Amino acid sequence: MRRGVQLREAWLNVISGTTRAVTLGVVALTLMLLAGALDLQAIRSIDQRAHAFQTQGAATLVIDAQGAVDGPLCTALAGQPGVRAAGALRRVEDTTYAAAPQRSLPVYEVTPQFPAVVDPQLPLSPPAGVVLSEEAAAEVGLSAGDTLHTAMGSARISGVYRYPEDGRRRGFGYALLVPVRAEGAFDSCWVEQWPRTENLDRLIRGVLVPGSSRQDVQPAVGQLNPTLGVSFDAREALLTRPTLWALAATFIGLFCVAFAAGWLRRLERAAALHLGVTPRDLTKIALAETALWIAPALALGVAGAILHAASGDPADFLTSLSYGLGFPLFAALGAFLGAATAVRSIRESDAFRLFKER
Repeated sequence: MRRGVQLREAWLNVISGTTRAVTLGVVALTLMLLAGALDLQAIRSIDQRAHAFQTQGAATLVIDAQGAVDGPLCTALAGQPGVRAAGALRRVEDTTYAAAPQRSLPVYEVTPQFPAVVDPQLPLSPPAGVVLSEEAAAEVGLSAGDTLHTAMGSARISGVYRYPEDGRRRGFGYALLVPVRAEGAFDSCWVEQWPRTENLDRLIRGVLVPGSSRQDVQPAVGQLNPTLGVSFDAREALLTRPTLWALAATFIGLFCVAFAAGWLRRLERAAALHLGVTPRDLTKIALAETALWIAPALALGVAGAILHAASGDPADFLTSLSYGLGFPLFAALGAFLGAATAVRSIRESDAFRLFKER
């Protein structure tokens, strides 16, 4: 049977209603969107939890040991696997605004990477200048690039950092950070690592000034923000999410739908085999019919995946899209395999038995 004849037979079956194309297309789209929506929403929720854990300070480990934190050792932790930034700080004498000498401004000397630990939006290598908290900058109406005038002199504001009250330790929402060379002793060391590893707890305890007495110093180690839990394993959460079955369910569901649709027409197809249509030609006709009803559902599924990916973080667009496209692709694969399996399970010898049972 020529290909044109096969396609014509498939088209006639569709427009005549024999294929039940509209019903099958609606069922396919419903299964695809339902399973996809459940799983993609679960994945996005995990991604949002991981992002919050990282950006809200839960992934930042802090060791406090006044005057006993070695600056170079602390900054060297930035070279450890998964560590995005590491920095040390020490409290120095407060200052006041030149225009408002009655208003005290807490001041911290920090190593160059410290501002990036406090606010991931700041660069790891900031330009020369001081870094002001968002609250302090708003109070005096200044922003990055402006000049800050205080009792200790004037300096260019190289950046403004956010430090919301979301469970992280207090004391830095209103402050001035003055980057200095990573030399000498500091009071604290902050290290942001993602994903967090148990090894960091041991490493951060090694940043004390060599020779300092641990009994006298009594260092304290903890999370910058402990309200989000001690740890969060995003990979484990993905592998154990309740909707992990959704992609397989889409494939199995469409396989069963297409197989059932083909099985209901077994008398028609057994008769075609009896009249001389080869199993190969009959399979091609069935696949062409399947393509005609799965194509609209497939197009809408792809559009849904693109819209879902576009509604999230632009940085995660490709990752989210790759997850989303899996559902229309697996749906199409299940439909084609189900249709082909249904045809191949029908034998010419079934024609008379099916006719009698009709």
